[in-house]
Amino acid sequence: MFPLLFTPTSAARRLAALLALTVGTAHAAPLAAQTAPITIPDPINLAGKLDIRGEDELRGPKKILIPTVVVRYALKGSLTVVNSGRFYQTDGKTVKAKGKYMVAGLDKAYAQGLAQQLQDDLVARLRSAGHTVLTYDDVKDHPEVVKMGRFKPEEGYGMPTDSPRGLSNTYLVAFPSDAQAIDPPFQGYGWGFRKVAKDLDVIVMVPEYRVDAPLLGGSKRHGVASRGASVSIAADMTLNATVPFFTAKGKWGSFMTKGAIDDVSAEDVGQIGDATDDSPRAANAIAAGLAALSPLGADLQTKSGMWGMKIDPAKYTAALLRGAVSVNMAVEQAVKAEMAKGGGK
Repeated sequence: MFPLLFTPTSAARRLAALLALTVGTAHAAPLAAQTAPITIPDPINLAGKLDIRGEDELRGPKKILIPTVVVRYALKGSLTVVNSGRFYQTDGKTVKAKGKYMVAGLDKAYAQGLAQQLQDDLVARLRSAGHTVLTYDDVKDHPEVVKMGRFKPEEGYGMPTDSPRGLSNTYLVAFPSDAQAIDPPFQGYGWGFRKVAKDLDVIVMVPEYRVDAPLLGGSKRHGVASRGASVSIAADMTLNATVPFFTAKGKWGSFMTKGAIDDVSAEDVGQIGDATDDSPRAANAIAAGLAALSPLGADLQTKSGMWGMKIDPAKYTAALLRGAVSVNMAVEQAVKAEMAKGGGK
């Protein structure tokens, strides 16, 4: 389900602060592991917006393994609006509108670099809370990890793609590195790492972030003798996140956003215009500037059409980090609260 078109709140207030954030470029290589958490201006208050379960398992100093981080970036999507007449209405007609989009500019180095930053940020925050945190490098030679399957990249993108059940989007799936592109069993990462968890007596935690940008919205109109439907698009962003964990004793817990965080972008995160199709070739053409893109305007709505969005790396990154790091901060605060209950730091 796609969120309706909306105007971000407090945009003017956040704009100056977000523009001051230092961000990577679209072709930046993954950064070296940071030892301190990422600092973001104007973090989002997620009080009451996280569903937290099993947090008492993180009470008192623990050893945690974060073997990978999963970031899904919306690559293409669609929305269909159906406006059906009822028997008591004079026109009795049914009209449909369908809008589709594709995103250009999400190259592999950029996507993996952001995944690495989010991993390093959460690792630093959990360590500051008093836990010992291991990463992929600490377990890459474990026999169970060596034999785990890896996702195969989609031709034309260099990364795997995914179309989650119940959503009409296709996502690029990025990990901090190719080696960390671990394909979990049906039961999830916790099940796949259960032997590693027992051998090392660790809690396995695999954060997942889902980025939706641009956003599609639909509208319906009904007059005395006419009926209409349209789909609109905005270069805005929302973010969903889940941070599940699995203990060596088989207990589960998680931190999960209750819905999409819809207050992450202070301004447009890209430029939108017409696109011919949603193929990798078309995406590469838009990313290279070979297709003319008109500025975002109120007239960007359609009864049937295809749009392309070329991301603005700085603004897209600022919005993504604002949402994802705010989640990491909320996890850190919850973990520290449990540590205090358990007599830890």
